[in-house]
Amino acid sequence: MMAQVGLRQTLKKVLPQAITKALVKVENYTHRLGACLRVARCIRGRTAADARVIRQSLAAAPFLLLCDLNMYREPVLIADAEIVSKDLGIFAVRANCDDLGHVLRPYFASMFDAILENVKIGDIVIDAGANLGAVTVFLAKIVGRSGSVVAVEMMPATAT
Repeated sequence: MMAQVGLRQTLKKVLPQAITKALVKVENYTHRLGACLRVARCIRGRTAADARVIRQSLAAAPFLLLCDLNMYREPVLIADAEIVSKDLGIFAVRANCDDLGHVLRPYFASMFDAILENVKIGDIVIDAGANLGAVTVFLAKIVGRSGSVVAVEMMPATAT
């Protein structure tokens, strides 16, 4: 990681600004494609129609991800779908929003590891900012029937 930071700083100093900006865009696009591959490995559609939405979204991704390469951007679904997220459960994911990234355990591996270290069977926990509920579901599996999870989400469209 340190070598990569040093290399970036050196390249910024020696390359024209237009080239460094282009390299940033290439790097962002590469990260986005990698995220699509993680999505493809971690989810499946709940129904055949949902699986079709996922396939179509992944097929369109290389083109859709070319937009706004200066910004961070998650893979998105082109239509609403119910997805099965490996290790977490079933979630309703809305089209054209960052919901998909919120239900993928690999995206938040360090957070899930911290939860595993600190939450035990029978605990009472609060998931503040629950979003679609991936962490809520994960917490519920850990605390079991003798524990409780309170999920709080302030965005009505997300909470429903």
